[in-house]
Amino acid sequence: MSNDDAMRRKMREIEARAQRLNNSGGSTKVEVTRYRLRSHVLTAARAGTLTPNWRDTLTVEAVLYSDEGGRRPPAAAASTGHYDAEDLALYEVATSPVADWEPHAARGDWRRALDAWYRESLERFDAYEDAQNRNWAELRAASSPHLLRTPILGASLRKPSPLDPFMSTFHRDNLGALYRAGLAAGGETNDWIGWYRNRVAQWDTTGDQQNNAGLKQAVLTSLTDPQSIIEQRNEMEKLPDYWTTAHQKGN
Repeated sequence: MSNDDAMRRKMREIEARAQRLNNSGGSTKVEVTRYRLRSHVLTAARAGTLTPNWRDTLTVEAVLYSDEGGRRPPAAAASTGHYDAEDLALYEVATSPVADWEPHAARGDWRRALDAWYRESLERFDAYEDAQNRNWAELRAASSPHLLRTPILGASLRKPSPLDPFMSTFHRDNLGALYRAGLAAGGETNDWIGWYRNRVAQWDTTGDQQNNAGLKQAVLTSLTDPQSIIEQRNEMEKLPDYWTTAHQKGN
């Protein structure tokens, strides 16, 4: 069988599995898994640890099952379509078009790489939250009135969203700080520490008051204490070598 035939066969298989997942409401599983895989790659890209061959080495096991020693549980333990969703998401991420934030893809144009990284990080998080809210709305619509009146599960289902607004803001502002720190590292001076500190000061800890307030205070301290600020700058105010150089060393 030729490579083209094998690819066409693979694509037909993927399309069939995608249709089965959509018919069973599995599109949310795919989107959530896609987000977790893509987020893992984007985090490595910003940290400067993404390898040029990441598409060949990315695995569901390493990203989603690290707490289980990098092993999937037995198939019998997975819900219907669970592994299909994971495999589909992995295939989509691994075969996606090359992005400017990948190693040397922007040919040394660090600003282009950083902008692409920030834009996709936000887009992927938006898609993840949309999928979660969509699934939540479907779950609520399918629940009986009696279930919705129960004190524990019903109270939970009556919430407009399963997402924690505090953690959503925390994640978005952290991405914003990493972006602005990258601009500073590239020579575009800005007070990203001050921006981040002002954002954190506005975080609403109403939900899980104790845990949220503790996290808020910890981040504020890291952006106020002089020694902690130095450590924050050392950690965040830098750019990967593969964003600032056109070619891999030795090429």
